[in-house]
Amino acid sequence: MQGSTDSDLILAAYSNLAAVYQALGRHSDMIRVLESIRNEAMPYDEAYWLELGHAYRESGKPNKALDAFTTGLTYQKSDALLKAARSIEPDEAVLEKKIQAAKKSMTDFDTGKFDASSVTSGRVVLVELFTGSECPPCVGADEALDKIAGYYPRSVMALLEYDLHIPRPDPMTNPSSEARYTFYGSNFGTPTVFINGSEKYTGGGPEIVKRNLFDKYRSRIDTILRKPADISLDCSAGRKGDIINIRVTAGTKNMLPDSTSLFIALVEKVINYTGGNGVGRHVFVVRKLLGAEKPLSMKLENGSGSVASEIDLSKVETEIRQYLDDFTKHPPERHRTFKGWATRPEKLNRDNLAVICWLQNTVSKEILQAVYKDI
Repeated sequence: MQGSTDSDLILAAYSNLAAVYQALGRHSDMIRVLESIRNEAMPYDEAYWLELGHAYRESGKPNKALDAFTTGLTYQKSDALLKAARSIEPDEAVLEKKIQAAKKSMTDFDTGKFDASSVTSGRVVLVELFTGSECPPCVGADEALDKIAGYYPRSVMALLEYDLHIPRPDPMTNPSSEARYTFYGSNFGTPTVFINGSEKYTGGGPEIVKRNLFDKYRSRIDTILRKPADISLDCSAGRKGDIINIRVTAGTKNMLPDSTSLFIALVEKVINYTGGNGVGRHVFVVRKLLGAEKPLSMKLENGSGSVASEIDLSKVETEIRQYLDDFTKHPPERHRTFKGWATRPEKLNRDNLAVICWLQNTVSKEILQAVYKDI
């Protein structure tokens, strides 16, 4: 399903602590510890759901115990989970109904809407997803972030999707997505999510993990949104023909780190393309990233400054087309049997574009501020 992640380490550490409380007979403390990491536990983390369920059962709370066991059973009906669940609910029909109800709550849920008026920090959080349309574990992360994009308004959260040839060739990959992958070290798989640059979350799964990942991402975004922004960032963007003219303006009372760079991403807000993993809708897909190869410097005088730039859409399309042509003619060794894509979504929908701009410390990777602008 995935390699070792920070969540795996957190689960292991807290589960060990819970085991100590269990040995001491302190079941309420055991439950408190395990519930504190519930967002870190995926449906396929069988040991966690068994441990939590047994803790609730030993505390005289069979309904909560059954809830934990059925959560684990939504992914796989292991002998251990089935035995534990049947000890509370022996009726197979009733148990199956509970499992299906739990599954529905994890894949088909109403997120509500975030109240942007509650945020006074002035901060816009940037979320970056590295994914692949041929990547089965990316389904959960893709769909969770689709929900995240619908939950938060662009005034407080912006999302970027970078496609990669992992594990197989993806026609939405382009030089900018590969450059951004290199920027973050090129040492991780898909799906991987960066929240405000310096926080990294690797791992996904099938659709069943969508609710879990949504809650995890939302929790971290909400925490960052409470941190006051030291920088204001604004952007104007207008298109005339194929030329998009962009001006980014920044203001701050503090000095920017010398390692601060400006990035400007051209995104297609929705691309309808179905790859091998079955996901057919992709949101905020990066088509061009200014600053990826040559840094854009934001110079401030008396606490403010601006940078003007432009993007030629016809040149972006030519770059994407040439990249895909070259990949088809000369695939890398690990894709040596590749014969070409059935569909190449290389044409930009000019009525479906936006730009996302941000200032980032290129050493610590922390994103200082971001801004979203429809075109």
